[in-house]
Amino acid sequence: MGGLSAHLLLLQDIAALIGESKSLDDVLDRVVRLVADRMQTSVCSIWLLDGAGEKAVLRASQGLHPDAIGHATLARGQGLTWAVIEKREPVLIE
Repeated sequence: MGGLSAHLLLLQDIAALIGESKSLDDVLDRVVRLVADRMQTSVCSIWLLDGAGEKAVLRASQGLHPDAIGHATLARGQGLTWAVIEKREPVLIE
């Protein structure tokens, strides 16, 4: 399957998950599992900004320790996660 077709199918499947899910946490958990599976990667995480926009909070992850979800934070400018937030472009690490 071509790259664009695969991406469109992934987006379609994510949209379906959103419609089927009962909560934001459920959506995020299901999305990281789906993306990790499709991208064939062992780690996939979703970080969301706190209300002030000063910290990124780990909200869902496939491959990181489950206890970190909701507790791990990154201060503004810290790490690769903030580079992605500031550039608004995805990063794939091989």
